[in-house]
Amino acid sequence: MTRDDQPPLDAANLTDDEAPDDRIVVGRYASHPAAQERSLVALAMGEACWLEPDPEAVRPGGQILLVAPASAAIVREQLARFERESAYWPPRAPVEPTPDNPHRGLFPPLLWGLAIVWVYRMQQIAPGITDWGMLDARAVWHSGELWRPFTALFLHADIGHMVSNLISGWFILRTWFCLEPLWSAWARLLGSSVLANALVAIIALSGGHHSIGASTTVFAGLGLLTGRALRRRGQPGRWRPLLIPAAAGLAILGLYGAGDAQTDVLAHVAGFGCGTAIAALIKRP
Repeated sequence: MTRDDQPPLDAANLTDDEAPDDRIVVGRYASHPAAQERSLVALAMGEACWLEPDPEAVRPGGQILLVAPASAAIVREQLARFERESAYWPPRAPVEPTPDNPHRGLFPPLLWGLAIVWVYRMQQIAPGITDWGMLDARAVWHSGELWRPFTALFLHADIGHMVSNLISGWFILRTWFCLEPLWSAWARLLGSSVLANALVAIIALSGGHHSIGASTTVFAGLGLLTGRALRRRGQPGRWRPLLIPAAAGLAILGLYGAGDAQTDVLAHVAGFGCGTAIAALIKRP
């Protein structure tokens, strides 16, 4: 017998003529579907049960669940457990609050872009700024020039390099600043970017790694968005919802994080990884 051919649960056990008169009500429900769902608890226990219209229902459609006296206590206990386990299930999808200021995500990336353009202009006026501020792994760890993981985030080799970072960074950073409080968003963005450059300097220390560019910040922002989505979708015992944001972030990293020999793939991967870890593990205050 297929599932569609099965009789309704009201007739799953005894007919009304065979039903004993001493049946006990173990549950009252506002609708037939709700009562039918609870009757599955009794049927799963192998106990006979009946559904009948509730004579005390305030609204039409109310149902009562009845069982034999001998099984009333154990069925009530299992129904109580069912109600506890079914509370707040299925979980509601998280809803993003509407920003109080719709322009909150507009000015921080604009400020970031203006800073990059100004620094690039200074590089043209004083070329020594590039040598002073680039990420030099040996200078960072052997000479103690700890400012380099930060200053390298604002330097660029040419105008094409700068424009590509400005365009991609605008969309990613605008989204990030729309979702998080201002100071928390700045702290996480710059913190993950500097941490990524510091890790790159450690990993590539033996090779004397040198790099510049805001792409580390761009991919750190992408990682922050991915980590935030992972944290909001994460639920105890449920790992499948995590695949969607993780796959999306990794796909964008794979598409735009690799390039020619001049592309600093290590910095891109480090930025994405640090941003993802910080957003996923550290909850905002």
